[in-house]
Amino acid sequence: PSQAHGAFGVVGVFDVLEHLGDDAAVLADLHHAIKPGGVLLVTVPAYPALWSYFDEASRHCRRYEPGQLQARLIEAGFTVAYLSPYMSCIAPLMWLGRRLNRGASQTQKVEQELRVRPGLNGLLKGLLALERPLIRRRVRLPFGASLLAVARRPKTSPR
Repeated sequence: PSQAHGAFGVVGVFDVLEHLGDDAAVLADLHHAIKPGGVLLVTVPAYPALWSYFDEASRHCRRYEPGQLQARLIEAGFTVAYLSPYMSCIAPLMWLGRRLNRGASQTQKVEQELRVRPGLNGLLKGLLALERPLIRRRVRLPFGASLLAVARRPKTSPR
């Protein structure tokens, strides 16, 4: 952080924090690395209730509740401009698929989930595209498989 102190106007941390034991320390370091007035974009997996073999295979330390992510960002010195679940159409399918796929080994389950299915992938891509204009207008979606946060380092900060 000392080398990058206030060096960046925008930083994106996409599906990273859930892998780190001390996410609070990383967010504090990011706060120092971002210029005053700069922006941090964050995505993380949502809702501990969706925890499954896939999180374990991915070596996640946690899934986040919206309030938990917001609190972590505020504790690190950011103001939260926008925070919302997203990937709404995937959440129920993910929850159901991970519950129905109980008999296979963890490796088989993960391989099955990562298998590309062009028709299904095209359908899900189209459904996810419906969220894009809502997110652009900063509409808070009611649920989703992941969380998206836009946080800003205040222009004047005691940190």
